[in-house]
Parts: sequence; C-alpha cells; structure tokens
Amino acid sequence: MKQSTVILLAALVLLALWASVTWAGDVTVSIVPAVNYENGQIIPENLKAPFSVEWGTCNGTGFGTRLGEVFATSPDVLGFKDPDLADGDFCFRAFTNLTNGLRSRPSNVVMKSFAPINNGLPMPPTIITVMTVAYELRGHRERSFLVAVGTVGIGTQCLRPWEQNPEFARVRVRDVTFDRPYRGGRVYGVCELQAEA
Repeated sequence: MKQSTVILLAALVLLALWASVTWAGDVTVSIVPAVNYENGQIIPENLKAPFSVEWGTCNGTGFGTRLGEVFATSPDVLGFKDPDLADGDFCFRAFTNLTNGLRSRPSNVVMKSFAPINNGLPMPPTIITVMTVAYELRGHRERSFLVAVGTVGIGTQCLRPWEQNPEFARVRVRDVTFDRPYRGGRVYGVCELQAEA
C-alpha cells in the first residue's frame, strides 16, 4: 500500500483562535477534521487519532520556532492554557495524526496577539484570628518544663523572657484562652523581643 501523507481537508483548518478576556494564555482552536488522504482515499475511522496543534514564534506570516504542542481530546475543538502565551505574537498550526504513525503536513498558519494582563497587585487576605500556643511553666527550678495549655493572640504583650530559653517570654494569664487544665503557674508564649531604643 502506498504510504502517503495526510492533509487537512479544508484550506481554512483553523476556524477560530482566540484568547480569553481574563487569561491571555487561554487558547481555543477549532478545525475541520480531515477525512481523506492526499490521493483522495477515505481515512478509515480506526486510523483516526486526535489532531494536534503546535504553537511558536512567527516568521513574517509563516510559522517560526516551535515552542510547544498539545493533542486534542475532541475531534474538532482544542482548548488549552499555556503561561508562555501571556504576551506577544504567536503562530499556530494544526496536524492530522493517524494511529499508524502518519502525520499530515502542517495546516495553514494563524497568528494571534496576546496582550499582557495587568490586574495590579492581588488583594491582601483578611486575618480572622491568629493564635499561638501558650505554655504553663511546671516543675521546679532545674527540672522546670513548659506544657501547652492553650492559646494566646499574636501581638499580645510579652513580659520577661524565660531564663532557660529566651525565645519564650511571660504573658498575662488574662490573655490566654485555656483548652487544657491550668495549675496556676506562670504562662509563656513564643515572643520576639524588640531591642530598647
């Protein structure tokens, strides 16, 4: 059987190519699927595979350097998103692919310009509540240790640092929300102490 390459049936293979209003890298390509070989013979259904689209730079009105390729999951429409398509002019072309490995010559080339999107900075998050662990000092002198007993709000005033580990400093008992038994000892939180000016 003569090995012939496959061509796309219509001269205007890429019927539509556009970028989404919201995201410049969103692309949708529509084609007229090929049904024949170049010699006019019908392509058997069991040989048809998803078409593919290449995108890259443009060389005048022609295709320049290939930057990527994606395969369709439907017979005539392909949608994809690529972050590299965020700004500038890009060219697209499609190929018919067969399950036996044959691939068509490239379709006509369509150029599309993508404008940069400048939405400014994102909005900051809203802090609902911020807590950190509150610890109660237990034990005696050399054998003292900290036990988690609740939470204390970030920004709570820290008092004197704990001698054994200055990363922890005393906090007022009234600032602590207890969720475990409190035995009446000193309460500490993780604090960042500011140097006095």
